[in-house]
Amino acid sequence: MSDQTQSTILVVDDTEANIDILVGALDDLYDVCVAMDGESALQIVDENSPDLILLDIMMPGIDGYEVCKKIKDNPENNAIPIIFITAMTEIKDKTKGFSLGAVDYITKPFEIVEVQARVETHLALQDARKQLQNQNEILEDKVQERTKEVTQLNEELKQSMLNSVRILIGLIEGFDPSLGSHSKRVAILSREIGKALGVSSEELFQLEIASLLHDIGTLTIPERLKHSQTSKISKEELALVRQHTMFTQSVLSPAKGLNEVGVLIRNHKENIDGSGFPDGLVGKDIPLGAKIIGAANAYDEIRNSKDVNAQTMSQKIKEELAIQNITKLAGTRYEENIIKALINVINEYHEKKKEVIRITIDELKPDQILAKNLYTNQGKLIMSKGTKLSAYIIQRMESFKVAKLVSDLVYVYMAH
Repeated sequence: MSDQTQSTILVVDDTEANIDILVGALDDLYDVCVAMDGESALQIVDENSPDLILLDIMMPGIDGYEVCKKIKDNPENNAIPIIFITAMTEIKDKTKGFSLGAVDYITKPFEIVEVQARVETHLALQDARKQLQNQNEILEDKVQERTKEVTQLNEELKQSMLNSVRILIGLIEGFDPSLGSHSKRVAILSREIGKALGVSSEELFQLEIASLLHDIGTLTIPERLKHSQTSKISKEELALVRQHTMFTQSVLSPAKGLNEVGVLIRNHKENIDGSGFPDGLVGKDIPLGAKIIGAANAYDEIRNSKDVNAQTMSQKIKEELAIQNITKLAGTRYEENIIKALINVINEYHEKKKEVIRITIDELKPDQILAKNLYTNQGKLIMSKGTKLSAYIIQRMESFKVAKLVSDLVYVYMAH
């Protein structure tokens, strides 16, 4: 993220007490300017575009919704992230705010740590988005200047863009470690499914970026709602939770070349039977990339479930359970060919883990697995294929070697 002292925050609120709290929380970290009504806020935005806006909803004259709409309707300012300031009970207002283009909300009464964390997160997201947009603009200039090098430049800039996204995911891991690791696993699985289905290199690129960023919108969901069962929260709260895919799209949409990525993220929770969200799309109306991410995301969520029963299961059992559960949804929530490709990718991964190497007994290490039966030079079986090596077993094998009872070369599964 850029130097915090260079970032300008506009605080818009008609209550002096609220302004005092917010300025006190941010003034040591950023350049903070203040407006006490919508008209003044719009004038400040036009004259000196801030890096982020904290915007009260209920104000005399032009309210926060209208201010947000006017800013988002102006192409010169519509990329500025807007965080609404609202009360805990105004869930419908929060949902309306997201639909107008806001990226987050902060509830009253304010928690200083929360205000600072959310502002820092959205400034980091804004910086990452600008980097992505700059990479696209550089690409366009280079293509015009040197058409012969367009392919190489395209790949280099794509890689640069991917690296920027990976840095962003690393930053997010500081706030939510499980979210970062989950996104990385979904990205790997989605890309491999895409390869298996024969999608183009450009689609693979979009698929990988969308997979890495698909869940950043969950940062806006209150902790009490993140882990609640759907049946235990209100319809208004459920609607708010389901806004997270739209939030991510709103963050990415101002960046040139990332519109399709935003669409994939918005639609990755859609189901082919129309039971998904946020738009209730059906079948072919859902982009292929979104369907791939949705299936990969569902598999990883089941496989890494944190409920009490799942905690006592081995990784192998969790994986088998995840495959069973997601297979049942083939043809209803997910396309059958995507589920088939997902299972094939998982099986191929395990086959690769079983690649065999031939090494000397002196090179053996604990936890390696014997890939072939071990016989004496006279043909007597002394150790079976599949034996997991320990320090004691390796010591025994070394003694067999010294006694010249076995060959010095053995076969083990390659570690991945």
